[in-house]
Amino acid sequence: MRYKDLYLKSIEIIRKNQSNYGLYIASPNFNNYKYCWLRDSTFIAYSMDLCGNNSSSRKYYCGINDILKVRSKKVEQLIDTYNKSGFIDKKNILPARFSLEGKITGTDWPEFQIDGYGIFLWGLVKHLEITGELNLLETTFKDSIDIVVKYLTNFWNVPNYDCWEENGDRINTSTIVCVYGGLKSILGTKKDKIITDSCDKIKTFFHNFCVKNNHIIKYIGAELVDSSLLWCSVPFGIVDAEDYIMLNTVEKIESLLSKTGLKRYYMDEYYGGGEWPLLTAFLGWYYLTIGNIRGARKMLKLVLKSADKNYMLPEQTPFNLYFPEKYYFWKNKWGEIAKPLLWSHAMYVIIYCLLQRERNIKNDS
Repeated sequence: MRYKDLYLKSIEIIRKNQSNYGLYIASPNFNNYKYCWLRDSTFIAYSMDLCGNNSSSRKYYCGINDILKVRSKKVEQLIDTYNKSGFIDKKNILPARFSLEGKITGTDWPEFQIDGYGIFLWGLVKHLEITGELNLLETTFKDSIDIVVKYLTNFWNVPNYDCWEENGDRINTSTIVCVYGGLKSILGTKKDKIITDSCDKIKTFFHNFCVKNNHIIKYIGAELVDSSLLWCSVPFGIVDAEDYIMLNTVEKIESLLSKTGLKRYYMDEYYGGGEWPLLTAFLGWYYLTIGNIRGARKMLKLVLKSADKNYMLPEQTPFNLYFPEKYYFWKNKWGEIAKPLLWSHAMYVIIYCLLQRERNIKNDS
C-alpha cells in the first residue's frame, strides 16, 4: 500500500460519510459512534481544508452554526443558574455530540464536554483563514461564536469530561488547552477584553496547576501523562513546542505510551489499551513542529501500516495491549473496534499534507 493510496482513500471515506446537513459521522460501522462529535469532526474538517476540499469543511461549519444559533437562551439560563447556585443544569449545556441531522441525541452519554467547543473555534478560524474569508466571523458565524465564547469563558475551569469522555469530576488539562486554543484563535482576529482576560487566566492556571515535576499532567492532582497533552503545543499553543516542560512531557509520552504507535494513557482498559493511529499522527505533527522530519515520516508510516486491506483505519489496534482480557470484554459488549474511524483518517490526511509541504514524503510505503 502506498502513502498516496491511503491519502486518497481517506478523503473518499470522509466525503462519503458526511451527512446532507454537513456533519461527519465518527464511524459508520460502530453503533455507538453513529453521531457527530465536535472534537472529531473539527479535526476532520481541518483535514478537508488542508487537502483542498474546502466546500466539505464549509458545509460542516454551517451545519454546526445552525445548531448553535438557536441555543443562545439555553446557554444564558445555564450561566444564570450556575452563578446563583453552582449547579450545572444538564438540560441547558451545549451537547458533546449530535445526530447527523443536527438534533440533540437525548441519550445517556457524558455530554458535558467543553473541549470540542474550543476545538470548534480553532477550526473555524483556520477554515476562514485558508479560504480568505475571516470577515465571516463577524457576519455569518457571529451568533454561534458569541454563544461558544460565552460558554467557554464561563465554564473553562469547571470539572467536565475529558477528550476520552472520562474523568468528569476533574479539571482536565487537555480540555483547558483546547479552550485556550479556541479563544486565542478568535482573539487573533479581533480585540476583546473578556477573551483576553480569559486567555490570560487560563494560561496562568495552566502553569500553576497543570505542570508538576517539570512536566505537564493529565488532570489536576495527577502525576500521569496522556497523549492528548501533545495538544498543549500542537495545535493549540499554550506552550512552545520546544519549551523544556513540553520536551519533558513528550519524552514521558514516548517512553510510557509508545512501543510502535501511541497509546492514550498508561493502563488504559478500553478494548485492552491498544495503540491509536490518530495519536500516532499527532506525535508526527509534533515532530514536524520541532523540525524532526524523520520522526514525522516514521509516524506516518506507522499509521499507514495500521490500515487494513480495504484502506480502512481503526480507532485503535488490538496489539501490545495492557489488558488483553478487556479487549474481549469490550468486543462482547460493543462489537469489533470501530473501523473506519474518520478521525483516524483525518489525522492521516493532515500529517500527509503537512509532510507534502515539506516535500519529505515518498509515495512508496
